[in-house]
Amino acid sequence: MRTVHDLIAEGQQAYARNDLGRAGPLFKQALAINPVDNTASVYYAMVCARTGRAPIAIEYLRNAVKRDPKLFEAHVALTTLLFAAGKPEEAIDHGRRAIEIHPDDADLYCHVGRELAKHGAYHESVPYFESAIDLTPGGPTGWIELGRVKLAQFEFDAAVECAKRAVERDDQSADSHMLLALAYSGLGDLANSELHLRRAIVLNPCQPYAHGLLGWQLQEKGLFEEAEPLLMESLRVSPANGIAYYALHRTKTATSDDLQGLEKLAKMAENPSIGPTDRAYMYYALGKAREDLGDFRAAISDYDSANQMAGVAWFDKLQWDRETYVREFDRTIELFSPESFDTRRTWANNEATPLLVVGMIRSGTTLVEQILSSHPEIAAGGELTFWHDRAKNAIDFDTGRIDADSMQRLGQEYLETLRSISPIASHVTDKLPHNYAMLGLVHTAFPNSRIIHVKRNPLDNCLSIYTTPYGRPPIYALYRENIVTAYQQYQRIVAHWRTVLPPDRFLEIEYEHLVSDREAVIRRVIDFIGLSWSDSCLQHEQNRRIVNTPSAWQVRQAIYKTSVERWKKFEPWLGEFSQLIQSG
Repeated sequence: MRTVHDLIAEGQQAYARNDLGRAGPLFKQALAINPVDNTASVYYAMVCARTGRAPIAIEYLRNAVKRDPKLFEAHVALTTLLFAAGKPEEAIDHGRRAIEIHPDDADLYCHVGRELAKHGAYHESVPYFESAIDLTPGGPTGWIELGRVKLAQFEFDAAVECAKRAVERDDQSADSHMLLALAYSGLGDLANSELHLRRAIVLNPCQPYAHGLLGWQLQEKGLFEEAEPLLMESLRVSPANGIAYYALHRTKTATSDDLQGLEKLAKMAENPSIGPTDRAYMYYALGKAREDLGDFRAAISDYDSANQMAGVAWFDKLQWDRETYVREFDRTIELFSPESFDTRRTWANNEATPLLVVGMIRSGTTLVEQILSSHPEIAAGGELTFWHDRAKNAIDFDTGRIDADSMQRLGQEYLETLRSISPIASHVTDKLPHNYAMLGLVHTAFPNSRIIHVKRNPLDNCLSIYTTPYGRPPIYALYRENIVTAYQQYQRIVAHWRTVLPPDRFLEIEYEHLVSDREAVIRRVIDFIGLSWSDSCLQHEQNRRIVNTPSAWQVRQAIYKTSVERWKKFEPWLGEFSQLIQSG
């Protein structure tokens, strides 16, 4: 008869070969002889954890550490399993107890930090990564993990600094270069991002997402033929890379030849073991393809699933505070009246360089900027977050007080920002769509700046918001009722600007008119800006500037009309969007 020692030894050999079907029964037999054997308990728990029986694994591990609080591997395993089971406090306790056993183990600090970050506890994870950095000052791992946390919190400048530290410590680390590429991408610096993506691929040709992201960025530059093989390679290396599927489908029209591949993709998208971000992109790809094929019922179902997955990936349990959002517009309307502009006229910068293009997201602002920046005297600034980042430096929305000195400094800093983009252009665009909320501040600082508001049919606009994936979605963009609320507030604030801004500074154009009679509309815009006409404005698809928005592919094409009245294809499934039919 085999002893407990024999059974455990044989089980360990099977476990090392990854033969879990053999290892599990051997450890179970050992426990039948000696139920309190900790080695057998821990190994049996590991087998259970790896075969989908986490509750049993947790039970065995808990009992083992009760018998011996110094069981390091058991505490580490419990940290992972309890986080996954939704018991973060107990998980953290076991992580700390593991650290008490091995306080100089940098990998352990990173393990606990990763588990915290993986479950959204970014702030709590930082001290663990900082401890890992202190323990291994010459290594890149702690900096990489800390940088990933900064990236997840959209702190792109901080992420760049962490990634640079990692690269300094190990220039041969593909993960370090990948992190730096992602951080630069978040800042909109696609040139540096591409540089480090290519470096990451050289160092590790099997880096799962480098090929896909590089392919995506080449699409942003209009290099579609060069992008396709990179995207295909990305799927070969990582078949569950959702962003690669979407990138391939967004630049083509699906046909019946794609049906078999779409069936496979649909099955993959249902797989709960794939992360929510990848599944979201898969569903967006399916929605786009099925819309191409005319199956609008299936397409809207895919878009619903895509937004549900994107909500889990980006916001999890975070709720949008609609009441605060509405109050902010209430306050803006109170603060900026025609009289208020007159009293603040002495604060103004008389430069006419700023050229703002505003509108609800997905209204056509990217197309308008692409056309305007084809003019030799207009440079494209892209989506600048300047006013949203700096507004609170000059204005106290609670008291309504605007500080004159701060406003003048903001004006000078904004002008310097635009001049850094182009020191010679007569005008530099700023096409952050949501600047429609900041027009009072902008007109106060630059009364000679021109503002172009792009309007679109509300139903087409909101449907486009709902069916578009974002690198970083606005919090309202994934749920119909939230989109309607945001759209109604947009309509409200624009109605206010319509009454208080001078008509020679605020021009409105309709997307539908732009696509049906481009030359007439653009001639009106160029005249409004005060420039001479240039025929280059009729060849925007030849403009090779980098476009870093969801509209990158569309603005590389000749103007098309297929997105006009798109909502009618989905009329039976509009849901809350139906509230906007009358306003459309």
